Amino acid sequence: MKSSLLSSLSLALLLAACKAAPQHPGGQTRSYSDLDRFSLATKDGGCEIDHQGALSCWGSPGSTPPGTPSGTFVQVDMGPMHGCALTDQGRAICWGNNEDGQLDAPSDRFVRVRAEGRTSCGLRVDGTLRCWGRDTEDQASPPRGRFTSFDLGVLHGCGLEVSGDIECWGYRPEKVSGPFVSIGVGQAHSCALLEDGQIRCWGSDSVGKLDRPSGRFRQLSVGENSSCAVDARGIATCWGWGFETPYTYREPVDALVIGQDQLCHFSRGSRRCEDVEPSVPRR
Repeated sequence: MKSSLLSSLSLALLLAACKAAPQHPGGQTRSYSDLDRFSLATKDGGCEIDHQGALSCWGSPGSTPPGTPSGTFVQVDMGPMHGCALTDQGRAICWGNNEDGQLDAPSDRFVRVRAEGRTSCGLRVDGTLRCWGRDTEDQASPPRGRFTSFDLGVLHGCGLEVSGDIECWGYRPEKVSGPFVSIGVGQAHSCALLEDGQIRCWGSDSVGKLDRPSGRFRQLSVGENSSCAVDARGIATCWGWGFETPYTYREPVDALVIGQDQLCHFSRGSRRCEDVEPSVPRR
């Protein structure tokens, strides 16, 4: 259910634009070169990786899993009860609640990891997927094949195939024809960015989760029950829980990340975060 991002050329441009030195609640300055090094947890929590590869997390009690690991990391992803990070050697390290074995990462080498619910998954260097942890809805049983990216929700996941099509597994297995360039998975819905910049969503339509905006976009971020997209002008539109559907922000951004109940705007070397709930006024 996390951010999910662009074609290779557009991604390179976005990552260059997203270089920043934000101030996190702990008071220390952090810098990062791409959105894989930043992840929102629940409530006011989150984690990020600085330019030296050190991982730091913050938030009120219960918002971020305890036990942040040390090491040199290149990517991090946070779920409500655990997190996983990818070392510079391609190893997955997970921490937090281990009730269903979601911390028991295999020794494979990965290029991307995801943590959600009580399940963890990784994209291996050969393009295949491997998951561990809770598998009550087959959410830890990904399909065979080779993928370029993927995302994970509480009960299902979706992978972006080399062909540009998407295959989902778990409680809602299905294939969706592309060509797509990125995929994002929420609690019970999924959205993907097509090669031409349009957005397609499927799954549960409660609270307007499928009411995607029309137009062409360069970035897509999918949260638990809400999603956001940024167009070529930097204008962000969000829809689903917590928004008038769809809601368009007036101020341009470089990128936007939405989580379970908060979102962060990245613009001109700074980060501004806000709560996601219906009672919060938008600007």
